[in-house]
Amino acid sequence: MSAGVLPSFWQQQLVDEAVLACVAWREESATVWAAYVHWSSAAADEAIRAHAAYTAVLDREETAAHVYASLAERVSELSATGV
Repeated sequence: MSAGVLPSFWQQQLVDEAVLACVAWREESATVWAAYVHWSSAAADEAIRAHAAYTAVLDREETAAHVYASLAERVSELSATGV
């Protein structure tokens, strides 16, 4: 976006979505660490379930990272083209 030009509603919407996606990714990342700590300290009889929970959370974090990366790329393209 050019200096001195106000972003359109849709451009601002895209930036807002990217910020929210970043927050969602950071929250999922924190959840991954919590699940990892739980798994790494789980008793033997709980380890399989704890590992399953960890991998599920890891998958959610990966999805959130992809969503954020996609939106960040679109925002970057907006900035580069000045549109």
